[in-house]
Formats: sequence, structure tokens, C-alpha cells
Amino acid sequence: MRATGCGSEKGKLVGDGLMIYFGTGRFLSSADKTLTYEQFFYGVHDRGIPDRGVEHLVAQRFMAGGGEGGRITDPDLKVNYSKKSGWYIRLPEAGERVIDRAVVRGNLIMFNTLVPDASVCASGGHGWEMSVMNHNGGSPRLASWDFDGDGVIGVGDRGTMTTSKGEEKKVAYSGKKIEGKGLPSGSTVSGDVRFTPSSGADSPIATVLSPSTALPPHRLSWVELQPRN
Repeated sequence: MRATGCGSEKGKLVGDGLMIYFGTGRFLSSADKTLTYEQFFYGVHDRGIPDRGVEHLVAQRFMAGGGEGGRITDPDLKVNYSKKSGWYIRLPEAGERVIDRAVVRGNLIMFNTLVPDASVCASGGHGWEMSVMNHNGGSPRLASWDFDGDGVIGVGDRGTMTTSKGEEKKVAYSGKKIEGKGLPSGSTVSGDVRFTPSSGADSPIATVLSPSTALPPHRLSWVELQPRN
């Protein structure tokens, strides 16, 4: 696996161990704009087994039907966790990378990628907001963005993919392109809203999310226990 320039996020999966989610890439100086190595995002089931390489992961894939502004990943990808240790996504654009921590929200993993302008003298670029299922990196079951512009996230905000059987079906997008607003940084979630700051916008991009019934994966509160005399 390539080195990662961002921290990892953890989440619980059925069974022993934790899922670790992280991306690869760096953007520390203007010279890094010219880096075009392939970069990846990983979902790895950590069961305490050392030296597990990419051969123990299942490759996710991008499906036709996403169009220029959207991406679809295979929602039906099978990951047999009795034999494999997770999944990975190869980022498709030259220079695309992940430099910020992902966010776990219920059964979804949210992360952002950026694609700097390749010229050292130029500023800006674009990026992608991504939202994938935690167990296989596939497109979510419910839409995550208002693609049709009607002000509501619903069934009209899905794309069409062709299954392995040659059948067409509607699925949610796993990514939305951020263009004209510079390079995105890491998202945060407050309540049911996702906020994504970007280098070319005065305020964060706000996306209303479907209500989540899952508890967040971090500590909610604490109490100090005192021994009883």
C-alpha cells in the first residue's frame, strides 16, 4: 500500500476487529501538484494480523452511468470477510489524492479527494465529495446529493448502471464533483448536514443528509467511577 498523508478513521463491522478507513496521497507544497502516482482509498478489516497486503483486499470499480459530475461504484461488490480483509478504490484521475481524514456516519464512509492544477504556477483545481458503503466501498442505497437541482434529495438523484447480467438499474451516486470552488478539505458532519470547506469558497459546501439512526463512532460522554467503600 502507498503511504498516507492523512489520519485514519475507524468503524465497527460485524465480527471481530475494527474497520480502518484511509486514503493515500500528499499535498504539502506547490511542488506536490505535479505528482501523478496512482492513489487509493482503503477499507481494511483490522483483526490484528500483521503484513496483510493488497492481495487480501477486493478491488472496487467505477461503473458507467456516473456522467461528468457524478460517480457510481459497484453497490453489489462481494467481500468475503472470512477470506479477505476489506476493499480498496483506485482513484481514477491523474493527480487525484486523499489528504484528509474520512468521516464514519452509520454505514457510510465520507471522504473527499482533490486534484490540484498540475501547473506549479497555477492555483486551484477541483475535487470530489465521496460517500460509499462501509462494507464494500459501493454506492449508497440512498441518494446523497441533489443532482437534479429540485431542492430535495430523492429518487430523482440517482444514476443508471448496468449490472453484470446486462440489466440496467437505478443506483445512488458515490461521488459528486466539486468544480469552480477550488480544492476541498475534509468534511465534517453536524446533525444531518455535511459541511465541506474548499479553497475557493467563502463558506463550506453544505449538503443535507438522510437522517441517521446510528450512534456516532466516538465517545459521547464519560463518567468517573469511584470504588465503593
